[in-house]
Amino acid sequence: MSQTPLTRSTSVVTRLMLGVAAIAVLCFGVTAAISYVRSSDALLVSAKDGMANVARLEAQRIASDMDAAFISHQTVASSMLVQRHQSGQIRETFSDILLRGLRQHPNWTAMGTIWEPEAFDGKDKAYVNATGHDGSGRYMVYWAWQGDKQVREPLRDYEVPGAGDWYLKARQQHRPTVVEPYLYEIGGAKVLMTTLTTPVLEDDKFLGVVISDFGLDKLQQRLSKLRPLGKGQVRLLSPGGAIIADRDPAMVGKKLDDPATRALLAGIAKGETVTRQVDDPQTGASDIEVYVPLQIGQAQERFALGVAVPRALLMAQARSLLWTIIAVGLCAALLLSAGLYLLLQRLVVKPLADAAEVSAAVADGRLDSRIQYRRNDELGRLFGSLQRMQEQLRAVLDAQKEMAQRHDAGQISYRMDEGAFPGDYGRMVRDSNALAASHIAVKLRLAQIMGRYAIGDLSEDMERLPGEKAVLTETMDTVKQNLTAMNREIGQLATAAAAGDFSVRGDAQRFQYDFRAMVDSLNQLMATADGNLQSLSTLLQAIAAGDLSVRMNGEFQGVFAKMRDDANATSEQLAAI
Repeated sequence: MSQTPLTRSTSVVTRLMLGVAAIAVLCFGVTAAISYVRSSDALLVSAKDGMANVARLEAQRIASDMDAAFISHQTVASSMLVQRHQSGQIRETFSDILLRGLRQHPNWTAMGTIWEPEAFDGKDKAYVNATGHDGSGRYMVYWAWQGDKQVREPLRDYEVPGAGDWYLKARQQHRPTVVEPYLYEIGGAKVLMTTLTTPVLEDDKFLGVVISDFGLDKLQQRLSKLRPLGKGQVRLLSPGGAIIADRDPAMVGKKLDDPATRALLAGIAKGETVTRQVDDPQTGASDIEVYVPLQIGQAQERFALGVAVPRALLMAQARSLLWTIIAVGLCAALLLSAGLYLLLQRLVVKPLADAAEVSAAVADGRLDSRIQYRRNDELGRLFGSLQRMQEQLRAVLDAQKEMAQRHDAGQISYRMDEGAFPGDYGRMVRDSNALAASHIAVKLRLAQIMGRYAIGDLSEDMERLPGEKAVLTETMDTVKQNLTAMNREIGQLATAAAAGDFSVRGDAQRFQYDFRAMVDSLNQLMATADGNLQSLSTLLQAIAAGDLSVRMNGEFQGVFAKMRDDANATSEQLAAI
């Protein structure tokens, strides 16, 4: 195990110095914070009020421009209700009226109308796919700017949810509506726009709508040029969170659906002025944003017009005061930290480094470190504890060494004195004693069983031992099985011999090594006895038959040689009579 060196970045003195410096800075910071908060609060309140006034003024301008569309719608709708049943080219008449209205408002993108089937003049079938109409023949007019010219096209997707919300919502709600920004193709070009819709109602029956489209590019160009307080910006959000105007043109048309934006739009929908601070995670800069409701005519939808100004711009004066106080506080903290560093370096760092060295030596298994500190303080008590720990570890190791030596000398009953060690040291000694006792008990049990097997008592079995010790149980079981099998073979041969049957043989293939040699020897004994007795029996049978010329020939040993000689002598005596 390697020792981690004590470095300046991890030393106690560094941390203490930084801590004291932090306390000093905190003390000065309290003063700075009080001054800064009071001045910044006043500045923020004043700035937010000014930003709200700017936003309200611009919202009024936009609402006034767009409200003209609703006024024009109402005029056209009223005329249509009165004149729609007149004879003549009434459809073309109102087409010309809408065209003139569009020409009078070059900042609009398009103007038009569409009616329910047969609701205008009852002549829809006659206008199927006519100029400016689609296959339904229902009355529709749509004039749009294309460059400096006006073009007429049939309206599309008016019955499609989403794309046709400008028509479907007015039919459903019977009120003026302003829809979320959407892309619509005019003259082959995609235009991002919003639509102002006025329903045409007769006795609360929906007949159609009059619409005006506003391209967001023109509104974007106008609002993006505004610079509140010189460095601010203006943003316009739809009720659904779509960006209608922004300083960054690439953001126009994108929808914001984060929790903060949803909360902002909820407040705007209630007619509230919403103020918030937005932090940029990449730059760390913050903007103060003030949003006011923008409501067009009688439409219930409220847009959010916001003015955003960098917080740093609003807080410049308060920040200048704060930096002065911070500079004074830092100087004081540095002086205090330097003095503390010199003091702690002598009283704390050096002793702690020595203590760390001793601890590392113990962790690496080296228990010979010299501890010489004699101090009557916390560090002195620390070194005293380290010394006692080192001594206890050495004592445990010495006790284990002594037990090993005594066991090697044959004194296997010797155990360490666990009562001589405190706490977990005693538990370590107790566990070591228990481990040694367990192994010795197994060995003694093996010796006991082997002793019984040695005197022929095969009635005992080795206990079932767990884990890797199970090999001892298996070995003793094998010994017993082989001894039992050997005893069985000997008994079988002895029984056969006692019955006069010397043809029986033991199964030597069942055994290995000396056990096989023993069975082979017994088989040889049985074969020898069987052969000798067969020769004697042959001689006796010849004598009984009167043939006294037969003799026992061959090499015989011991009693079998004497039996051969006696039998041959008997045969010769009988032959001489």
